[in-house]
Amino acid sequence: MSKKRKQAATHKSTPNAVAAGISPQNLGIFLGLLAFVLYANTLGHGYVLDDDLALSLHENVRQGLSGIGAIFMEPYRANCFGGCLYRPLTLSTFALEWTLAPNSPGVGHFFNVLWFSGTVLLLFHTSRRLLTGFPLAVPVALSLLFACHPIHTEVVANIKSRDEILSAFFVLLSLYVFAKKDGRFSVGAGFAFLAALLSKEGAITALVVFPLAGWTFFKQPIATSLKNSAGFLVPALLFFLLRGAAISGLTEPATSIVDNPIVGASGFAERFGTAFSVLFEYFRLLLWPFELVSDYTYNTFPLRTLSHPTALMGLLLSAGVGIWSLWKIKDRNPIAFSGLAFLASLSLYSQLLLVIGTLLGERLLFTPSIWFVFGLVLLLASLFKLGSSEQETHFQWSAQTPTARKLLYAFGAISIVLAFLTIQRNKDWKDNLSLFRADVAKSPNSVRLNDGYAEQLYRQLQQPNLKLTALEIQAILDTSEVHSQKSLEIKPGVSAYNNLGNLANYRRQYAQAVDYYKKALEVVPNYSYAKINLANSLQAWAMEEGEKKNNPDRARELLHESLEYQPDNANAYHLIGISYGVQGKHLEAIEMFEKAYALDPGNANIKRDLVTAYTASGLIEKARAIDIK
Repeated sequence: MSKKRKQAATHKSTPNAVAAGISPQNLGIFLGLLAFVLYANTLGHGYVLDDDLALSLHENVRQGLSGIGAIFMEPYRANCFGGCLYRPLTLSTFALEWTLAPNSPGVGHFFNVLWFSGTVLLLFHTSRRLLTGFPLAVPVALSLLFACHPIHTEVVANIKSRDEILSAFFVLLSLYVFAKKDGRFSVGAGFAFLAALLSKEGAITALVVFPLAGWTFFKQPIATSLKNSAGFLVPALLFFLLRGAAISGLTEPATSIVDNPIVGASGFAERFGTAFSVLFEYFRLLLWPFELVSDYTYNTFPLRTLSHPTALMGLLLSAGVGIWSLWKIKDRNPIAFSGLAFLASLSLYSQLLLVIGTLLGERLLFTPSIWFVFGLVLLLASLFKLGSSEQETHFQWSAQTPTARKLLYAFGAISIVLAFLTIQRNKDWKDNLSLFRADVAKSPNSVRLNDGYAEQLYRQLQQPNLKLTALEIQAILDTSEVHSQKSLEIKPGVSAYNNLGNLANYRRQYAQAVDYYKKALEVVPNYSYAKINLANSLQAWAMEEGEKKNNPDRARELLHESLEYQPDNANAYHLIGISYGVQGKHLEAIEMFEKAYALDPGNANIKRDLVTAYTASGLIEKARAIDIK
């Protein structure tokens, strides 16, 4: 044995050296705490994007613990709105939190960050169990890279995306228990996998990961690895039985071209050209996570043919990773395992196998990014010829080889940059206004972002105790209008027309407001918000005609038109009655006031005016019968 090796061996066997090292348990805790710190600036954020649909507007979630039974018996959203999804475990965590603190986004953000921290910790320990031929520097590096990668901001900062975190967490937990049993199925691993599926359906792709892990890391023959993994089919079957019962009798809604433009693809070349472009975008986001946005729907990502450079690159990258991994997996190559696990976990979102409810999303990279960082770190470790003959019991910087140190230096430097990007990106997710303002500047051709930003600007003017100058209000109105008009240029839709109607109504340009609301109803005839807004705008216009222009006949025309959109609007009947009353037509006024009173018997103003009309018509007994106190 050489002198250097003798010294290293002596150093490893010295008790003080072991004591001076960092235990794997403490390393995992450190990585988990780091992940928590990175997202600590989201704890004061509010609800964003679809958070309301999963929490404050979800009937079962708002029932707290008593709603959990219904959560397991029904689809993710009522009547399969947005797709026939089944994620009861995720919703159950929301229901539990609602019981602890109703309508509290801070609690939701806290648990999102906590679950993410646990995922990072679990990734470290799972990778350590699998990578017994590598020093601790490798699981540290890949866990650090995963924790700091800004692609995860959407998942952690958006409470609704808890489904992604829980699914990945329980997939890792099932793999951890599977690895603890040397690549053999156990009841604990099965329960963890069922929890992953009940959190989000995409966990089903882990069925590929288990036998690959048995073959690659535990050196099992292929038949044995398949046999040892077969038990995971049981929780998968149970999940599909539960899901089938929950969505029984419901129909999968058609995917909108706004949600996923690929449904509008014309022919094979455009369909798969766009799909491979999506794959290229996923690779790009993982390797170059700059200019992140929350929306990739119409028309952020235009349709592309197979001859488009991004389609060709996506095809070459995915095929290259797949072919190389299949070729090398026979040698039980852990990088090949990572490549196949990555492609498997991404397959459901690639648009190649099936068209899903959205074109692409950063949140969909959460689980695939686990295998991406796994493979990337292993690739560099392989290039550095980094390995060890035995598992380290403690981590000691002085005991690391020069190549291990270089690996940690490299990924440490990369992680610092990524951590900075993550913290900065978190700020955009404070609320919808902040998010849409930041993202529409980066993706100006998105219908959703233009609509969202325009709407949030208008809502800003609805806040109580608004303290803005007339010029500031005008600037907000103008900016909102610009983005709604931009949305209409891209693709006419109800949101833009409705918002333009709101802006015109705010400016008291009632004729223009009515025109915009009617255009919204031409696009979606039963759009309830446009109907309500149209009726209210007609009433405001009628009041202006009656009170300021002294034109009660025109006011009545507008009010009768408003009743076409809201037939049971007591205020409209009340105003019609007033228009008759000012003309001395008391019997006609009584008829309208009575209709208003029947619809809203507790309204003091309606009762007062009805009594006045009765009295003016000599109907004293009827007037006395109305209690106006």
